[in-house]
Amino acid sequence: MDSGTERNTSRIPRVNVGVTPRPQTSLPVSSGQHTGTTMSRVRPDPPRSARPVLQNRTGAVKRPFSTKHENVTETKNSALAPPGAKKAKPAPWDMKGKLQLAEERLLKMKETLESSSLEMEQLKKDNKRLQERNQVLEKENKIFEASLVSEKHLHSQMTEKANNLQIVCNEHECTISSQKRDLEHYQGLCAELQEKVKILEEARSSMHKNLMELKIVSSDHECTISSLKKDLQHYREVCAELQEKVKALDETRRSMHNSLMELKGNIRVFCRVRPLLPAEKAKNDSTEHISIANERSIDVYKGDKKIKNSFSFDRVFAPSAGQQEIFEDLAELVQSVIDGYNVCVFAYGQTGSGKTYTMEGGQEQNLRGMIPRSVDLLFDRLEEIKKLGCSSSVEASFLEIYNEQIRDLLDISQASKPCELRNPTSPGGDMVVTNLKVTTVKSADEVNELLEVARTNRAVAATVHNDHSSRSHFIFKLRIQTTNGETGKGTDSILSLVDLAGSERLVDISESDRVTETKNINKSLSNIGNVILALSNKSQHVPYRNSKLTHMLQPSLGGNSKTLMLINISPREECVEETLNSLRFAVRVSECHIGQARRKLK
Repeated sequence: MDSGTERNTSRIPRVNVGVTPRPQTSLPVSSGQHTGTTMSRVRPDPPRSARPVLQNRTGAVKRPFSTKHENVTETKNSALAPPGAKKAKPAPWDMKGKLQLAEERLLKMKETLESSSLEMEQLKKDNKRLQERNQVLEKENKIFEASLVSEKHLHSQMTEKANNLQIVCNEHECTISSQKRDLEHYQGLCAELQEKVKILEEARSSMHKNLMELKIVSSDHECTISSLKKDLQHYREVCAELQEKVKALDETRRSMHNSLMELKGNIRVFCRVRPLLPAEKAKNDSTEHISIANERSIDVYKGDKKIKNSFSFDRVFAPSAGQQEIFEDLAELVQSVIDGYNVCVFAYGQTGSGKTYTMEGGQEQNLRGMIPRSVDLLFDRLEEIKKLGCSSSVEASFLEIYNEQIRDLLDISQASKPCELRNPTSPGGDMVVTNLKVTTVKSADEVNELLEVARTNRAVAATVHNDHSSRSHFIFKLRIQTTNGETGKGTDSILSLVDLAGSERLVDISESDRVTETKNINKSLSNIGNVILALSNKSQHVPYRNSKLTHMLQPSLGGNSKTLMLINISPREECVEETLNSLRFAVRVSECHIGQARRKLK
């Protein structure tokens, strides 16, 4: 029988046959506690045949005489009594009646006891069944409570998942809308691609036809290629022979170039007359006192009598000459640097004669000066010899001599150590400057960047003849080392490009703010003249050490270098005295014969 049936059955009171039903008392049942049933004690009914109690006058009980007739009468009377009538209580003396009454009471009590026992057994069974049911219900209650907690947790999880699902659905809706737009876009692209595929298919078919034609042509070309390979091998052998001849011719060229430079003179002098500036033309300045007869001579007329002074040099450039025209003759010296000879080019002249413009020039391509043009040509030539199997390295340094002090133009900080001049460490070597920053450069652009830094750091000031005059001697050096990959031999040479400060007369010392600068500049330039004079007279003592400038230029002036001096003169008539001094100095330099320059090999 299932639990539902047991639950319904326990609620129906049981009725025993032969047992008088009694009212049930509901008591609370607690688990683990025995419940008893309180039974009502049943009072036995009095015996049906009760004899009357006889009393005497004194109240004492008299025992009646028992006769058979009386007993029969009592029995009849009791038999004739109605069922619900109460029996008469036997008299005290009626022992038999009392015994009968007691027997009846005992019988009823036995019946009542049996009924109570049966009812007690039934109640015990019901109590046991209720306890078992209570345990089952407790287990079911625990299971239900656990299920309820699980359902609450599951409900919270389901709620959270539902929220997450709603968020995901919203995201998916956005994604779907975006994908729909993309789909429409790609459908359009697909249509375009299909059109392109059609076009490509047509092109492929056309190319296939062309390929078949090319295969036919290729078979013919293979035969031609095999023939060309044989010719190529032959030409390679011829090329190797020609390279050997080129090397021999290069050596011959170097020798002839050096002989030509020696014939022209190890110290060559060019003269350049700068044009009038717009401000000078506005003042109606005249250039009639200067006349250039040809490319090698110049005449200067002095005073009212127009006294003629003629000068001859290796080359004279008129005011109309451009930077490229001047550099064409200078380019020969750059080739000498590649060949292993030291080369020095310096500009000389009075303040405002155009020295810095000649050496540095302007920003435009056609206005570039000797220094940037020499650097470009040098790296171009190094690229050419690289193709012949020669490697090279270039080092650059920038310095100035200002008031007899050497300054590093790449490091002008106060913390930098002072630069000192030392004699060459090897015979025929260059002068050594201590604490000078030397930078390895790999291209002309790197050199130009350093040149711009040095130009910015150089000392300049306004003078009588120039608002932006250089007040120091600028010396730029490039050390070039080459190595032949086959023989391991090479050259080690130096290209020095010098922009000297301009000479200037001190008209009134009291009014000049640059007295010390001007004195030092004029002194160093005068010492150059003394050195040139000593070399011309072949004196045993040459005063190189009288100034830092001549000491620095000793290798260039002493015969171990090919030297070019660019004399720059002003076309202004008021500068005629300085112009004549510069030209006379240049003549002494051109007449100076120094020793033969030697090629320096590693």
